[in-house]
Amino acid sequence: MKLTDIEILQIHELCNALVDERLAESQQAQLSQWLDTSEQAREIYFRVMSLSASLAEYASEMQTDSACKPEPQIIPFHRKRSFRLMTAALAAAACVAWGLFILYRPATGLPRQEDLADSEPQSGGFVARVSGAQHCVWKGTAKFQPGDALQRGQMLELLEGIAEITFDCGAQVILQGPAALDVVSAWEATLDSGGLKATVPPQAIGFRVHHKSVEVVDLGTEFSMVADAGGDAEVHVLKGAIEVSPAGEEEVSPSVMRENESRRFGKNRKTARKDFANRQLRLAQPAPLERWKRRVNFAHWTFDDIKEGILKAETVGLRGSFDANSASAPLSEGRWNHALHFDGQGMITAAAPALSKSSSRAVAFWVRVPENAQLSDSHAMVAWPMQSKKYGNRPLEIGWNRNPNQGPIGALRTELGKIYAMGATPLRDGHWHHVAVVFQPISAGDGPVQITQYVDGRLEGSTIRALKIKHLVSDADASLDILWLGSTPSKHSKRHFRGDIDELFVTDRALSQPEIVSLMTQNHLPRVDLSFNN
Repeated sequence: MKLTDIEILQIHELCNALVDERLAESQQAQLSQWLDTSEQAREIYFRVMSLSASLAEYASEMQTDSACKPEPQIIPFHRKRSFRLMTAALAAAACVAWGLFILYRPATGLPRQEDLADSEPQSGGFVARVSGAQHCVWKGTAKFQPGDALQRGQMLELLEGIAEITFDCGAQVILQGPAALDVVSAWEATLDSGGLKATVPPQAIGFRVHHKSVEVVDLGTEFSMVADAGGDAEVHVLKGAIEVSPAGEEEVSPSVMRENESRRFGKNRKTARKDFANRQLRLAQPAPLERWKRRVNFAHWTFDDIKEGILKAETVGLRGSFDANSASAPLSEGRWNHALHFDGQGMITAAAPALSKSSSRAVAFWVRVPENAQLSDSHAMVAWPMQSKKYGNRPLEIGWNRNPNQGPIGALRTELGKIYAMGATPLRDGHWHHVAVVFQPISAGDGPVQITQYVDGRLEGSTIRALKIKHLVSDADASLDILWLGSTPSKHSKRHFRGDIDELFVTDRALSQPEIVSLMTQNHLPRVDLSFNN
């Protein structure tokens, strides 16, 4: 049941009253009723309680953080009680909220798209890419080739052939012509007609395929769908399981389909369809696809050993020296052999020719943030000057979030001035996490640049803004680019990063989600140009 705007406001008011400890018994009963009958209400409850606990935690740390001054005005409490008790109460409330959220979630345990971070830009931007093709004939003037980026809301009308679409979340869809597919976002697509086969890795669990008659939510599996323009569709599970929700049938609850199960949806779902059966057989068969993969040039710091105070960098296809000065950072036990350790005091620099140019690139590394890291330890893990027309030489910083008003404390955060991309996974847990940030200009020149983040191979958050980058005059100017690790040489900030960094890669083009997962699991990048894969 979808809530109205007035009902949403009422639930927010009840949640705020609970936080302020002024909830009357009648209001408690009303809130319980909402939580029992509405999943949307439970999501609102979970968000409000989590935000309140984050605000309390933030204020608690500000009390002991010598680098920052307390900001009491952000604490949403009106009663003068012990701050320590309020913090504990809100933390408990967050745990209760999370427990209720788990309790009332669907039996599949699937994270809803609304619960994810800002997983794609609100408008425009790239959310998928044509990654393979076989004898494709597109409708009209469209000439999509392997390697072409696809924007949010782009309609693909394939008259003949087979096309493979890789979404930024990692889901791969084989589209078999004739077919029409709407690329809705990085996490969902709509099949208007034709046939598709979707393969979803663990990092892309939650990927959705819509049709007039059914919505399919993938639970980490492989399935095929055949549909016609009249509103009928057939879904077949090849591996694993999916969750299906018939459209227009409000009394029918979502159900789970498992391997080798098939089901038809629509007004004519009880009518045998030979054309559907033939399409399903064709989709189940592997097809040779032409996949174009651009060579990726990169610099790679392993941080495994130091020679004469220098950390050597491996480079492939890049000119210039990328060595790092390691005078102020000792080595520690890493994710792969050794890692670079920062104690919250020092920083190191590395040469990074042409890093600030307005071009596609990716930065990937392993990071371990101590569980007891303070807000003053949240400065840049990796940063470099962007030479922005708006912000001057202000650095672009990759770190973890310390502002609860903008996102979860400890989540991955990439920022330049007031522009930032925010993740959802807390990094401050003492464990190793793989981080990748992809930068991709939407258009040539000084147009907007898309920033896309991944944590442990999962799409975390994207943002698009116009970063007015200064064009460098010559290669000599580009050689002055510097990569900072552990902090930035700012006169206005004394904060440093505390934690460990390992296996830092900087590439000369954007990486896809499968490439990021390959880098995360194998610690190397592919070196291929053109290949034919079955």
